Amino acid sequence: MDFWIISLAEWIVCTIAAMWMVARVKDLGMNELFIMSFGAATVARYVLRKEFLHGLWCLRHLVVQ
Repeated sequence: MDFWIISLAEWIVCTIAAMWMVARVKDLGMNELFIMSFGAATVARYVLRKEFLHGLWCLRHLVVQ
C-alpha cells in the first residue's frame, strides 16, 4: 500500500512541476523540462519514503515495548 501511495504522489509532483515550468518559464527545452520535473519527483519520493519508514519504525518500536 505504501508503494502505491508514494508512486502516485511522485507522479503528481512530476506532473505539477512540469505544468508549472511550461506555464512560467519561457525558453524551456525538452531536456530541461524532463530533468527538472523528474528531479522534483525524485526529491518527493525521497522525502515520502523517509517519512513513511520513520513512521513505521516508530510504530514498531512502540508495539515491541
